[in-house]
Amino acid sequence: MKRRGWLYVPGLISLLGLPVVLLVWGPRDPVWETVMKVKLPSEAKDPGLLMFSRETVLRHLKGKKVVSFWFDDRPSHLYPETNPYRRSVFLLNEMARQQFTRDTGVVLRVSFDARNDYGDVVWMLNNARLFDYRIYAYLDDDLYLFANPPPPPPDTTSLRVDMFGDDVVVAELRPPPAKWDIFWERMKGKWQEFAYAVKRSYLLCIGFMLLIVLPALLYKRKPA
Repeated sequence: MKRRGWLYVPGLISLLGLPVVLLVWGPRDPVWETVMKVKLPSEAKDPGLLMFSRETVLRHLKGKKVVSFWFDDRPSHLYPETNPYRRSVFLLNEMARQQFTRDTGVVLRVSFDARNDYGDVVWMLNNARLFDYRIYAYLDDDLYLFANPPPPPPDTTSLRVDMFGDDVVVAELRPPPAKWDIFWERMKGKWQEFAYAVKRSYLLCIGFMLLIVLPALLYKRKPA
């Protein structure tokens, strides 16, 4: 009995094995590289114009409480149980507190010395961006972090409050998503992951496609 052309073992093994191989030996998650400009304060004397200079930074430090920190122990991924006892973690907590309370009367000063390396400086600048610091200055091996000012109060002059009215505002309740919608969203996520793995593994996919196509062509050319 003649066997159909599409039922051959090597092609089916390759077709089923490709997703498994991509899952096990697929590419790692992408690392998005970003560029951040860091400007140093000018050493020129202030000519009366608003400019980023040493005198401007020192002027903004007057009348503020400067809290000094130094660290040489960034959080460890190998030993996370020791992170709560690191000075760098305490520094991150102070940065979070300062930005949460919008305490503009306190300036954090992080000092760098021979115990630090270039990675410590980059780590601090990355965390300054993560905590959304808009004003910070690097001066004399010290990084000064200025908290963001609090937002302006909302304008309530245009609001009308009816103290004795019967108007009731009812929030619109949206129905929960159906099970099919949840399943479809998950499948779209899995498909995007598979498509990304295929794009990053061209040679592996080409090899498996050859294992699928070549046996089929050879099988077709065999005499009946």
